[in-house]
Amino acid sequence: MNGSLEGLVENRRKLSKDEIIREILEIQDEIWGERIVPSIKDVYYKNGILTIVTWDRTDKAVIIGKGLLIGKLREKYKYTKVRVVAYTDIVVKKIRVREAIKACRKYQKLVNGNLKKFLKELGEILKDYLKNDSIERVFEGDYKVALALSGGSDSSGSLVLSKKLNLNPVALTVYYPMLIPNHVKRNIENVTKYLGVEHRYIDVDMRDIVEDVFRKKKHPCSMCSKRVKDTLINYCIENGFEVIIFGDLLSTGSQCIKVINSNLIRLNLPACFAKTKKEMSDYLDGIDFNFRYSCPFLMEVHRRYPSTAYYSIQRVCRENRAGVLEPSDAARSILKIIKNIRKGLKKC
Repeated sequence: MNGSLEGLVENRRKLSKDEIIREILEIQDEIWGERIVPSIKDVYYKNGILTIVTWDRTDKAVIIGKGLLIGKLREKYKYTKVRVVAYTDIVVKKIRVREAIKACRKYQKLVNGNLKKFLKELGEILKDYLKNDSIERVFEGDYKVALALSGGSDSSGSLVLSKKLNLNPVALTVYYPMLIPNHVKRNIENVTKYLGVEHRYIDVDMRDIVEDVFRKKKHPCSMCSKRVKDTLINYCIENGFEVIIFGDLLSTGSQCIKVINSNLIRLNLPACFAKTKKEMSDYLDGIDFNFRYSCPFLMEVHRRYPSTAYYSIQRVCRENRAGVLEPSDAARSILKIIKNIRKGLKKC
């Protein structure tokens, strides 16, 4: 987000907008043999990171679309990282966070006293986030919080974020062997151990869903996610949790909070802050984590019934359209789905 991003960077030259454009044009000459002048709004420096803010995604594409250019700029001036952000994305992000703040106020009317306090604190934290472009304010109250931990990057990043916010949740994993393979179990163990978080497995029987999917050649995700959500919510009600956190990125703005009853809310934490998948994976830096597509059940369904991949690809496109997944990452995800299908066809 745009704001107080400037900071002192020792031993690195601070380039002006015009100087950066000249550098970009020279690198374009070297790499492409043609010049396309990007429109740059702002340039920021912080902790060795150069952030270039373009006015729109088309200008962002000019800088990063064909690769190598950012790497050469980073190498020449010894930056830790060079980021390119579109101002149009910043505006959308700010709108989403403001809508989340409104949701915090709106839902205070539907919950009990302690949850009213929780939502009021969350609203103040989000206001501070808008002002400072970083999470500096944290929760001060004592709340009983659970977090749905699937072992993927979104839920694991959400666990790091919740700890950063001083929430100290109990991590809950709904366990069925086809959904939680060994490498995912290792992710769960590594991230919870690294953060010092209590973790609990909740066994669930999904044989009826598996049989129904293979019998009717259906896509499994909606049925699985509903079973997981219902299992977790029932567990939270039975064990007196006040907040259940999910790592959903798409339900931004007014949809990031859902009231289950006056004593329990569902909070889609990354969506509150309008986070992207890249931002969530960045939270896992320094943790031994396997960023691999995780669900063997879905992969097997794709291999057996290729037509079901349409809905998985549609999900990837939704994330790309919402701006939470970059086009290059979306393309790689779709290619993985297609390669998996081809493996299944070769076995036939």
